[in-house]
Amino acid sequence: MDNEIRIIETIQQYGGHPNVVQVLAHGRLYVDQTYYYIDMPLYTESLAYYITVAASENDFELKARRAVYVTREIGKGLAFLHACGVVHRDIKPQNGDILYPFLTQLQFFSK
Repeated sequence: MDNEIRIIETIQQYGGHPNVVQVLAHGRLYVDQTYYYIDMPLYTESLAYYITVAASENDFELKARRAVYVTREIGKGLAFLHACGVVHRDIKPQNGDILYPFLTQLQFFSK
């Protein structure tokens, strides 16, 4: 968890990015042992769920446009992380969130 705290601090030093999840607060609590906490917005839809719903649609052109859009948004988030010296290492649909209107954000914590 110390590594995730360092990542948060690095991202905050660079001012954050709309395609990387915003961390509202983070820290450590000490009660007999160390507990870590990370306060992030609650998202209603994961990228995995969005992909499942989009796959059930019959409009291929719409699905293709959405896929291209989401892929570009993920790429923007990754480019920002790489510019900060952060490598994500766990890109998967479960680590992406959708905020309407279709803003895709990457998480760097395991769910």
